[in-house]
Amino acid sequence: MSSDDGFSISLKENYIKIHLGYFIPDIKIPLALYLPFKGKVIEVVKAGTPGSLDFFKRMKSNGIYYVYVKKTDQSVWDNWKKVRHPEIEGFKDFSEGPANKIKSNIAIYKARAFEKVRIVPSLYKDPESYLEEVDKKYHKVLSESQLIWFFNETWSESHFLFSAKLSLFFFLFLEEVRSELMIYDEMSILTFSLVHNLVSQGMINDFKGKPEDSTIYYVGKKDIVLDNEIKNLFQLHKQFSEMKRETNFKFDPSMPKGYQVFSLLRDFIEIFDRSKIDIQKRQEGSFQLVGREKRYEVSLIGHLERVLKKVKLLP
Repeated sequence: MSSDDGFSISLKENYIKIHLGYFIPDIKIPLALYLPFKGKVIEVVKAGTPGSLDFFKRMKSNGIYYVYVKKTDQSVWDNWKKVRHPEIEGFKDFSEGPANKIKSNIAIYKARAFEKVRIVPSLYKDPESYLEEVDKKYHKVLSESQLIWFFNETWSESHFLFSAKLSLFFFLFLEEVRSELMIYDEMSILTFSLVHNLVSQGMINDFKGKPEDSTIYYVGKKDIVLDNEIKNLFQLHKQFSEMKRETNFKFDPSMPKGYQVFSLLRDFIEIFDRSKIDIQKRQEGSFQLVGREKRYEVSLIGHLERVLKKVKLLP
């Protein structure tokens, strides 16, 4: 038996392999994380400390999506996992094959989202606990079975990043103003924010339609069945996308509230991403442009202004 074989056996006997998708940057991890390196096992994150965003970026750039924890810490891991990820049983039928890609893509998606959308810690009583709760709820949204097809595909970088930024910003927006909006189709509109405008690597040269038709083109090619509520939102999106091309279009208060919020946040992020203003002034400048269009209810603009004091976007 070679020394490499002996090391692999020792690794399996003494450590548990864990996907990085369980963790979020800047949130404390209750047990140490390890990686095999040149025939040894080295500690890469100390117990009780957070994994930095730079750490997760390095792991991704090196194609590393798994770390190890000591088997002697298994009870700590099991208890922490149950509290942080109660929905994980939803993956029990995907322990092999596509599941690894799905879990990996969820981890990458979350990392990109939290990289581009940040809370202002000083405005929260306990920012770490708040982020932990956000991560737990947000992960549950991403783990919905109806999104398996989304995380089993390779999307263009720009569409993938826009989806991640919009969905997390939308989620944080709802966390702040949920009780004042009373959106009845919240889960559907959140899901729609992830998938509304996608272009896969395989369709970059094929799709020639309007942006609002790209996902429908993809699911049609792949014979993917969407929930009726999601299909209805695509129809609504197509209708309003055409109407918004008219310079004098304004949302009527009687129009679906969830879609109005989605449209407002989408417009804001599009303006933010296109802006050439200095990053320190870009968020305020983008907000002023959205308000100047007068397409949305004054109350929704007020909600957005309030949320933007506590949440910061990065380009």
